[in-house]
Amino acid sequence: MTKEIGRLFHLPEIKEKPASKAGRSLWQKLFPFWTGRYVPGVGMTSSRFVLGIRKSAIAETLIFLILALIVDVVFCSGNRFADFSPQPFSLIVLLITVQYGVAEGLMCALLSSLFLLVGNIPEQDLSQTIYDHIYHIIFWPFIWFTGAIILGQISQRHINAKREAEHQVSLVEKREDTISTAYNSLKEIKEMLESRIASQMRSTVRAYDAIKDIEGLNQSRILMGVEQVVVASMNPAKFSIYTYGEDGFQASTSVGWGEEEHYERRINRDTELYKYITKNKRVICVINQEDATVLKNQGVLAAPLVVPSTGEIFGLLKIEELDFMELTLSNVESFRILVDWIGLAYENAGEFQKARDNGMVNLENSVSAFRLFQYELEGLMKFAELTKIKSCYVKLRLANHREFNKQERIALAQALNNLIEEKMPAGVSLFNGRQVGSGYMLLMRGYPLTGAHELSKQLQMLLEKDNNLLLKRASFKTKEYLIDADSLKTAEE
Repeated sequence: MTKEIGRLFHLPEIKEKPASKAGRSLWQKLFPFWTGRYVPGVGMTSSRFVLGIRKSAIAETLIFLILALIVDVVFCSGNRFADFSPQPFSLIVLLITVQYGVAEGLMCALLSSLFLLVGNIPEQDLSQTIYDHIYHIIFWPFIWFTGAIILGQISQRHINAKREAEHQVSLVEKREDTISTAYNSLKEIKEMLESRIASQMRSTVRAYDAIKDIEGLNQSRILMGVEQVVVASMNPAKFSIYTYGEDGFQASTSVGWGEEEHYERRINRDTELYKYITKNKRVICVINQEDATVLKNQGVLAAPLVVPSTGEIFGLLKIEELDFMELTLSNVESFRILVDWIGLAYENAGEFQKARDNGMVNLENSVSAFRLFQYELEGLMKFAELTKIKSCYVKLRLANHREFNKQERIALAQALNNLIEEKMPAGVSLFNGRQVGSGYMLLMRGYPLTGAHELSKQLQMLLEKDNNLLLKRASFKTKEYLIDADSLKTAEE
């Protein structure tokens, strides 16, 4: 199970750590050539064994027996402790058996028997039978071998239980390490996903705010605001916006491009990308093999900007570089929705522009449209030809119009229109200029040029006395014109 978890999360394989020098026994330090170790689940390494018996047990037995013989020769009678009971060699047999188990105990019993009997077999007394003599010879070896087998089995059981416990502890430690590593990996993945989800939510909010900011009824403003929406919604490293013309697509905005980029600023009509885009009118992405062949090295996402109702192409949005983690199906779908929204907003702005151009009243500031002013001029010219009654108009140019934002310009136009309707004589009407917000036309029906001068002065006085802050801030430049054959041309200039 731990291996499966490791493979699932690409965790490093847990390897056995070598024993540190600090944990080695005195014997291992003194005799490194006898060194070996117990591996949980495997057993003892072969470097510590001779014929299946631990080297340390052999060495300890030999050392004890040699020292015992030296003591016997120096301090005792030299008969291998024949007069002692129990036999001192029994001590090493007991210790080795308890410490190491059956095999080592039998080895120790064998060596003890050899050290006891080789060159030291007692002669048979006259009072002993052959059986008594044999019994006297094999008594201690029999005790040692029997004790080694019985105590060794008991000891071996404890040793095996200890080894199994050590093995289980080792497995538990490995499992804990694996689970801990997997948990940390999952925690990092969770934090990364939380960060991405939070980033996507922030991107959605930013995209909504950006769309709300640029959403309007002006096609040029919509195209200029596409950059802001793309950055807020997808945050690509490099992208570009193309306009559509007779020669193909021409880059109008490029974000993130260097000085020596290989991306084409003009996509001509004879290129494969142009033909594919204009024919299919859909989003193309490098994830799709066919689309990747069309895009080549020109980007990862591209889509034409299309007017939904007519299918007319007016531009191209192309993303050249995007973070790999961001190139997901959801983001591709977001890109498609973004392109569709741009097309719809562009169409709505165009329809509104047509309606406003053909309308008689500006829907934003409620002031009569310039088109209606043109109709009025034509009618007053014909009226003057028939009745010889002259009329005039005054150009009101807002000299400091750049100091006002859009909302202030609308409020200023409404305040000016209300002032003229309330304070100026009948027959005087206000119209928007050709450039809405930067100038106005004041039509004076039935007033000669001298009367127009007087009315202009009166208007200036009213503006100075009015309490409206916007009117006080406004700086108007006036010029009077007599309505004649050249009036229409002069008004349009």
